[in-house]
Amino acid sequence: MKESRHLRNKKVLSRKRRAIAVAILVLAITATVATIFYFERVKPEKISPTEGSSPTNAFVAFVDAFNARNVDATYALFSSQVRAQHPKVEMEGYLEAAQTLGVKVIEWKVLEENVSGNSAVLRIHIQTTFLGEKHIENDLIPFAWEDDKWLFDKWIEEWGPETENSQG
Repeated sequence: MKESRHLRNKKVLSRKRRAIAVAILVLAITATVATIFYFERVKPEKISPTEGSSPTNAFVAFVDAFNARNVDATYALFSSQVRAQHPKVEMEGYLEAAQTLGVKVIEWKVLEENVSGNSAVLRIHIQTTFLGEKHIENDLIPFAWEDDKWLFDKWIEEWGPETENSQG
């Protein structure tokens, strides 16, 4: 008799464990499905061009990526329209040439930031080195608001330099 009671208790315990496991599994599936439906229903609103990001922040990211010769990070800062006209291989060549010629942004200052809707212009004072010489320019750089961030809306050579002077 003792054995049968022991076996019965073991079977009851086994059924309870299975019931608990099934309940946990159902609870996990229910939570997953509820989470998916919640995030499908409640999508974040688009960020407006005045929130969070700025052309100045985009320029800071560009300087960091350019000086580090990070092709992917530098190229990603350009609008889809610019990337359609200039393939990534062009950025690779540009950064290789910059490395060879010793081009580096050594100092810069924002002179003016004009934002108008989904476009902006950043006027900067920038000092670079090129073949061991320091160059100083004021540049006008256009930006476009795309994918919830400010991106360069013209290729590097198309930025509008207003050269002040060059020093050796």
